[in-house]
Amino acid sequence: MKAGIWKWTNAKTKKVFICESDDMFKAMDDLHTQLENGHHPMPELQADFNEHGMESFQMRILEYLESPRFRELAKREWLGLEAAHNLYRFATNGV
Repeated sequence: MKAGIWKWTNAKTKKVFICESDDMFKAMDDLHTQLENGHHPMPELQADFNEHGMESFQMRILEYLESPRFRELAKREWLGLEAAHNLYRFATNGV
């Protein structure tokens, strides 16, 4: 089990999804399974995956974390480095 931060970049749209987990490699596998099965909770990411396919996404490990308790803080720092309009976001209730 390895904690860390990684990102998926859609090479066609330039949109970015930054992820963090205590078990990064299991989470990567779970994300791929959700997308392949059409069940990812982020509609825009799922739609782009459906339209462009796995081959249009590039995965990059951003940081391994020695302590998983700092993962949310580290994720926020990486999010701050990306342009806000390029980030995939979870849907909100009409907001």
